[in-house]
Amino acid sequence: MSDNIAIKVENLSKAYQLGQIGTGTISRDLERWYARMRGKEDP
Repeated sequence: MSDNIAIKVENLSKAYQLGQIGTGTISRDLERWYARMRGKEDP
């Protein structure tokens, strides 16, 4: 396996517009966002 970094994230936070409710975890929010971007159903 390669020791190269594939993804590096620093100082990550999340913010919501009024009326939006998050799932509670960044990973779940990203999963839902990526599904919407691909035109798929909310997982």
